[in-house]
Amino acid sequence: MGKKDGLPARVYRKHGAYYYVDHARKWHRLGKTEADMYRRLGEVLDGRGDTISQVLARYERDVLPKKAASTQKVQRRQLGYLREVFGAMRLGDVKRKHIARYLDQRSSPTQGNREIALLSHAYTKAIRWGLADDNPCRQVERNKEKPDDRYITDTEFMAVYRLAPGPVRDAMAIAYITGQRQADVLSLSRSQLSDDGIEFKQSKTGARVLVEWTPALRKAVHRALRRRGVESIRWVILSERGQRYTSSGFQTAWQKLMRRAVESGAISERFTFRAIRAKARSDGEDKYLLGHVNPDAMARIYQRKARRVRAVR
Repeated sequence: MGKKDGLPARVYRKHGAYYYVDHARKWHRLGKTEADMYRRLGEVLDGRGDTISQVLARYERDVLPKKAASTQKVQRRQLGYLREVFGAMRLGDVKRKHIARYLDQRSSPTQGNREIALLSHAYTKAIRWGLADDNPCRQVERNKEKPDDRYITDTEFMAVYRLAPGPVRDAMAIAYITGQRQADVLSLSRSQLSDDGIEFKQSKTGARVLVEWTPALRKAVHRALRRRGVESIRWVILSERGQRYTSSGFQTAWQKLMRRAVESGAISERFTFRAIRAKARSDGEDKYLLGHVNPDAMARIYQRKARRVRAVR
């Protein structure tokens, strides 16, 4: 039999095509493309109705492309896990007990929550498409998650900043001053720079925010543009090789920096690049800096600095 590669139950890839092997060990050809495979799979399963695989295929085709590139990458991997477990099941056959069992048995409780959230959204779409009447993911308690409340102190930030290679240092500075996500900082182009400031269209939410110039921001951007001795034509931040960073390439550089920072004793505990955004929200005065529609609600997530209070006299 062919290699599984996260395919639905009893589906295999062989000689450049997908096949479904029924209980009588008969091979049914499903087509050469993944989309054909999911469409044909539902027909082969004795006309038993729409399967999870079919709905996830439609979700991947019609819904996923509207999301940020980084989100698409993560959720395609999550869809693979869901297909492997639920793929051949009919929409109406998935019960809340199956969702609960998935959450209980998933090795990563947090990732299990994210995957079931994705499956829940797919069910919501299936209801909209007239394919399902109920969403079994609802009313199932999710796994408990440890809140990320790591606050980067100024000392920690500067210790890592001093060790960072030039382009990573530029990304850190711009991310902290503007409060923007890694993806939006790395994709920052000269066309976004204006007389008033930097206009970001956030890749995750589509929200637009104009971050006004400050002396520190001007200095950080100018330093990034002049990093290689000659101003970049398009991108503000370029790798040491003079190329635009990919998400994975930057993460590799970041993890290498974190190892060096801990091993050298510069910091005692690692932190994620995402934590810089939380530091910006905690240290900044403008609650709209991160670009959220409901900044008061988001403050509960990103506010990491301890609140100062006065003792009873």
